[in-house]
Order: sequence, then structure tokens, then C-alpha cells
Amino acid sequence: MRKPDANGSLTRGGFVNAVLDTVAALVVVRDRTGRIVKFNRACEGATGYGLAEVTGRPCWDVFLALEEAAAGEAAFQALITNPKPSEHTNFWRTKDGRHRRIHWSDTPVFGALGAVTHVVSTGIDVTQRCEAEDQLRILTRAIEAGPANVVITDAAGAIIYVNPTFVQLTGFTPGETMGHKPSLWKSGCHSVQHYQQLWAALSRGEEWRGEFCNRKKNGELYWIHSSISPVKNDDGAITHFVAVTVDITERKRSEQALKEAHENLERQVQVRTRELRASVEHLHAEVEARKTAEAALQARLGFERLIADLSAGFACSGGRSFEIALKEGLQRLADFVGADRAALIEFVGEEIRLSVHCEAEGVAPAADRLLRETLPWTWEQLRHGQAVSFARLGDLPAAAERDRQTFHQRGVRSLAGLPLVIGQEVIGALRFTTLRAERSWSFQTDTRLKVVEDLFANLLLRWRTEQALDEAERRYRAVAQFTRDWEYWQSPDGALRYCSPACERLTGYPAQQFLVQPGLIGGIVLPEDEPLWRAHRCVAFGEPALRVLQFRIRAAQGEVRWIEHTCQPIADEQGVFLGIRASNRDITAAKEAELETQRLREELTRITRVTTAGQLAASLAHELNQPLTAILSNAQAAQRFADHPSPDLDEVRAALHDIIQDDQRAAQVIQRLRALFRKDRPERAAVDLNRLIEETLALLRSELVLKGVRLHLDLAPTLPPVLGNRVELQQVLLNLTMNAVEAMTATEPGARSLGVTTARVEPARAQVSIRDTGPGLAAAHLERLFEPFFTTKAAGMGMGLPICRSIIEAHGGRLEAANHADGGALFGFTLLLIVGKKT
Repeated sequence: MRKPDANGSLTRGGFVNAVLDTVAALVVVRDRTGRIVKFNRACEGATGYGLAEVTGRPCWDVFLALEEAAAGEAAFQALITNPKPSEHTNFWRTKDGRHRRIHWSDTPVFGALGAVTHVVSTGIDVTQRCEAEDQLRILTRAIEAGPANVVITDAAGAIIYVNPTFVQLTGFTPGETMGHKPSLWKSGCHSVQHYQQLWAALSRGEEWRGEFCNRKKNGELYWIHSSISPVKNDDGAITHFVAVTVDITERKRSEQALKEAHENLERQVQVRTRELRASVEHLHAEVEARKTAEAALQARLGFERLIADLSAGFACSGGRSFEIALKEGLQRLADFVGADRAALIEFVGEEIRLSVHCEAEGVAPAADRLLRETLPWTWEQLRHGQAVSFARLGDLPAAAERDRQTFHQRGVRSLAGLPLVIGQEVIGALRFTTLRAERSWSFQTDTRLKVVEDLFANLLLRWRTEQALDEAERRYRAVAQFTRDWEYWQSPDGALRYCSPACERLTGYPAQQFLVQPGLIGGIVLPEDEPLWRAHRCVAFGEPALRVLQFRIRAAQGEVRWIEHTCQPIADEQGVFLGIRASNRDITAAKEAELETQRLREELTRITRVTTAGQLAASLAHELNQPLTAILSNAQAAQRFADHPSPDLDEVRAALHDIIQDDQRAAQVIQRLRALFRKDRPERAAVDLNRLIEETLALLRSELVLKGVRLHLDLAPTLPPVLGNRVELQQVLLNLTMNAVEAMTATEPGARSLGVTTARVEPARAQVSIRDTGPGLAAAHLERLFEPFFTTKAAGMGMGLPICRSIIEAHGGRLEAANHADGGALFGFTLLLIVGKKT
């Protein structure tokens, strides 16, 4: 280290300044406080600052960023404190705001007394070198992590570098490829000329692009697209070759598949082209056929519109207007088919009636009353359901000679006759004739034949029905006028044809009001019974049969009356439904007596349940005593834990939890008892039979334990619910179970067993069986078990089993008793299941 003399020769001579200004390195001289005293020309060129601008200022204030200034000052002070040469690199900020990376060598200069007087810093601008290194590092990382395969060889073609992507693709490790030539992974798929062209281009210093099929280390073939470029030195000589390749195996496979698909498509196009040519020729033929069909279709559509119009017109007519509509419809049909005359002929037994006929303008009516005698062959054909038609008289067979003569006498030139059939019976015929010209009829081959036949057969049947209904109504009125019951007759369309005067005595409304307002019949039904009435109406008209229904009405004065409604379908001799005849009788007094009887029976049933409660008193007391005792014990324990100086809160919580559970258990017992003895109307709903049995037996648990009775349950799984009243069914189960327990009093305690089973015995029935191991039922008692007031108990009333049977029968089931083959008594009953659609 050079120390200046005492006279400070470092600042004295211009020679030193000249030397510092000529060197390429950056030189900065600072005094011991860090202020700049020397700033050579290289510094001025690198920073843009002149010597005068920086002299006397610390470097960190001028050139360092604000966040680096403190660190720069601290580093300088450390150099003064511990004076020894050091190196560091930092960024200097130039005058125009750019940053230059400088590598500094700091050398302290000592004075005569050995103290640091100055620091000489020599710097080299490494900005460009660092940027190049950064770029090289980024490029290296990109090659290492990029998706492309990179291979570098020397000028002789020996491999000196492969990137990880190449290793992953080929399976060759860098150690297996270094020093080898790319022929290591040749597949043999390319010709020698292919490689000669490649090397020729590279030797000329040109870049080569192309595709290769190579072989992996495991022998598998793969395709790559390669770009190979020569690398030259400053003299232009090739030093290396860089190959950048991309795996295109999947693309090549797709191209091959696409090629095959294209070839297949070409074949299909050729086949399809031939098929289309044939289709076009076929279409030309069809076009001509369709033109012919369209003309026929237009005629058919016109006929169908005519039939639709006729059907709509007949649907809206009745009585005398129906006969008029029938004649008008027949006239329209005759005009459509081009007939001069049309007739609707009715067959009544052996009689022939000309019911409706019409003629074209200027044509006289036909006299066909002697059809059977004058036209025997035509009559025979139509009577047996055969259509008759001829375009000219000469078309008639030899057997129709008599008919030909008649037609000739009457001027008939062509004819079409259609039989009208309902079921298996021919009830009439339609006849169309021409007098002014001959014409062909297509009815025999045309499907319109069936449409015309069906339409007019039903019209003729309706006309007959209307006439029969009028006649039946007259007979009915003669009887209904003098009965005390309210009678009415309702036609299939819902209109009232007759209402007897007795309706005013029952309802307070006059008969005429019901006739003009048929909906009044349902309007006076009480809202509670209205769903029942609507359902009855739907069934009565949907499936006519004799039906009886009871419901309530509100009369005009406001009083409620019970009505027994009987409806009966009315049909004519052929079984055609003509309407409903209904008879309504006032049964208010009888119904009130019936309801009172039902109330008394329900009261007796409740008394029986109370009696059962008396029998269960000890068991229920024990059942309630257990949770109450447990509640008391847990409450006392909780109090002791709480009174302790250091109470155990977990023990207190456990005791409180037990109290809650025991309280819930006692509440469940009370709730079951309240449900059993609640005085409610016996409403019915879906009941889970197995669950009801389990809840009922829970009430008897203590009783069974005290009496030493073992319980055996065999409940059918997935049993559908039954339709019934929960309380009434529970009363039956309690009564039968208590009887079974009492029957085993004389049985040894170890042999006392109670078995309860459920089973599905029919698609819509469930069976419950209760068996004991007692002495069984005496033969003399079996037939009288269910008689009221018959009992074998000393203190019994003899009403338990009769009430049980009445409850089960009211539920649509059957209660029976018998002795089991293995001993003991067996009681069983059935109930209706709710299956399929719930109603």
C-alpha cells in the first residue's frame, strides 16, 4: 500500500491527474469523510457528471439510490475503521437516470501519522457483461425447461449437450449420448440421400429444416420436426451445430388417420353418388305419383271436412231439431257424392221404415215402403251387412232380376247402399241413387265407407234413443208424480228431463228451479259431503249401476237433512244407456238415531279403555315410578356435586343429562296413556301397525316383568301401513294382550310366554296373531266368546271381546279365536293395507 509523504504529493502534481484521466478504469478519490476529491474522465464519461458537480459531495448522495445510500455510507465508515483493501459491486445512477453496475476495488491511503486520509476506488463498468450473463442464464433455463428437444454437437458431429426434454423423449441419458453421433437413434426409415442432403446444407453454413423418424432407447419409433443450425466463430468457421426438435408423433398419427379417413370418405362419396343418382330417378317417378295422389287427397279432405261439420251439427241438436239436422246432413252428403236421391232406412224387426229422405231439385221423392217385396235381393244384402252398388243396371247379378225390373220402372240408373251396423246388429241402411246419369261408386274400396256407416249408424241409434227416452219419461212421470220421495230423471249429458213435485217438500226448492238449474242438486249438498257426492257422480255416469249413497243437504230454509240417494241406470231394449233415474228419501230421523247409537257405542268403548287402565294401574305405576325414582336420585347426586367446594361440572352435566332422559321416558308413558283415553272422534288414517304394536307393548312392559311373562315378537318387515283409527286399534291390542297375560296366571312362571306376530296374508290385508301358553279356551266357550256380557272372569263385564270384534269389523277386518295346536289360546285379526295409489 502506497503512503503519501507529509507534503501530500497525491494532490500536488499534474502528472498524477494526467495519468488518472488517461486510464480506462473509473477512479474516484474520497477523503476520510467520504467526500469526492478526485473524479477522473472515465467517471465523467460513465456517469455524465463533471468533476465540479461532484467535488465535495459524498458518493452515496450523488450516485446511489435512496434505499442504498445508508448501506453505502455504512460500508465506507467500516473501511475507515478497519482499513484494508476490499471489493464490492453496486449500481451507480447516472445523470440521465440510468443505472450502471460497477465493480469497485477500494484502497485506503494513509497519512504521515498512519491514519487513513483518503480512499482510492478503482471501478470497472460491468453492466454489459452482467446483462449478457443474465441473458445467457435465462436462455439456459429456457433450453433446460422448454418443450423443445435441444442437441448440440461439435463441428465433427459428436454430441456435446442434450437437454432434459430430449432425455425424457428418447430415454437416452446424457452419459449415453455424449461423444456419439446422432446416428445413435437412427430408425432406418430414411434413405441415405436424405442425410446427404442434410449435411450438404449444413456444410454450406445453411439452416436445415425437416422431419425425422427416429428410434427411442426402448425401440419405439417417434417423429420429430427438426431445425438444425451451424454456429460460426468470428472468423466464419463452423464450430458447432445446434438442433432444436419438436415431437410430432401424435400429429403424424393424426395425419395418417386423416389420410385413411379421407380415402374412406372418398369411397363413401362415390357409393353415395351412385345411390343419389338412383334416388333422383326414383323421385322423378314419385313426383308424378304424388300429383295424382294430391288430387285424390283434396277430394278426401273435402269429404272429411263434410263429416266433421255434420258431426258437430248433430252434437248440438236434440229433439225435433235433431231430425231436421239429420235431413240437412243427408242432403249435404248426397250433394257431395253427386246423388239425385238419398234415404235413411230403418230396420225394426222385419219392418222397413223410410225414416229420412231428400231429393235433388227437380227430382220427385221415391216410394220405397215395399222395399222388401220389390227389391228382395237388395234387402237381403243390406240385412246381412253387405254393401250394394252398381254403376249401371247391367252390373246387377242374375239373382237380382226382380230388383233390376223395379229399378228400371223407377228410373234408377245407378245405386249405392250402405248397411248401418251397431255391434252385430244391422239397424238400417243409407241409400244413394242417380236418375239423370250413370256414375261409378267407390264405396266398396274406399275407407270412407266405414266413416259414413259409423256416423249414420250412431245418428240413427241416437234418434231411436231420443224417441225411447221420451216414451220412458212419460211412463216414469205417471208414477213419480204421486210418490213422497223426490224422483228425478237425468240424461247422459247431465240435463234433468224430469223432477217430481216432492223435491219441494224435501229441499224447499220448486221442481222448475232444478229443471232450469241442474247444478242446484250438487249446490245444496253440505261442503263436508261434497267430495263424496262428486265422486259418486263420476262413478254413476262412468260405470252405470245401481248405487246407494247417504249425504246431507241444506234446505232452502236453512235446516240440514239427511238424504238416502238411490240411482239406477235406464237403458232401452238394445241396452243403450238412456240416463239415470234417481230417488231421494228423507232419512234424517233414522240417521239421528243411528248417530246416537254410535255415540253410545263410542262411550262404552271409552269406558272399556278406562277399565283396562284400572287393570294396568299397577304396571303403569311401576312404569312411571322407575323414571321418577331415577330423576330423584340423579337430582340429589347433582346437588351433592354442586355443593362440593370444587364441583365436578362434568358429573353435574351427566346427572342432568340422565334426568332429561328419564323425564322424556315418563312423558312418553303419559302421552301414550292420554292418546289411549282421549275422547276424540274415531278418525282414520295410515297407521304403522308394527310400530303401534311396539308402543302398546311398551305400556305393558312392567306388567309382563312382574308376571314373569316372556315376550316373543315376530313382526313382518316392510309391512305397508293399515287404514284405521290408532286409539281403537291400540285398545284392541291392549285388551287381547291383557287377556293373554291373565290366562297364564295358573301356568308355571318359567313357561309363561306371549307371542305377537304380524304377516301379510293377502295382497291387501295384514294379520296380527296373539298367542299365550295358558290352558286354552274351553270348547263350550268358543262359540260365545264374542257375545255381549258373556265372560269367564269373576269380575269381568263381558264387553271387552265384543267391542274388539266390532272395532275390527268396522275397519273391514275379522277377529277370530282358536286353540293353538301346541297349547294355549290364539287370537287373530286382519286389517286392510294401504297399497298402490293412496286415496
